[in-house]
Amino acid sequence: MIEALARPGATLYAQDVAGGGRAVVVAAGGRGLFVMRGVPPAGSGRTYQLWAVGAGGAVSEGIIELRAGTARTDVDRLAAGTTLAVTIEPAGGSPQPTTEPVVAIDLAG
Repeated sequence: MIEALARPGATLYAQDVAGGGRAVVVAAGGRGLFVMRGVPPAGSGRTYQLWAVGAGGAVSEGIIELRAGTARTDVDRLAAGTTLAVTIEPAGGSPQPTTEPVVAIDLAG
């Protein structure tokens, strides 16, 4: 995360996660680092999934693998005005969100 914070123009965003924990995004130059900490397991047969939500709808950024309540993933395509959101989905993920986000971070500022 220190490397991401050192990028020129890096901006830090943070938000509490419903059910416990915190999510942090470091964004710079159309790229980002997404981290969740202190998050409980999604539940049996369920998984966390990260979405980039913009004017064109939600695009999956992949399944979030928790290790001891922590997850980290790079996001390579962050357009201006994007919201990063996490939902709890069936194991293996979904083509579109099927639940309300447990966290949504608006990167517009």
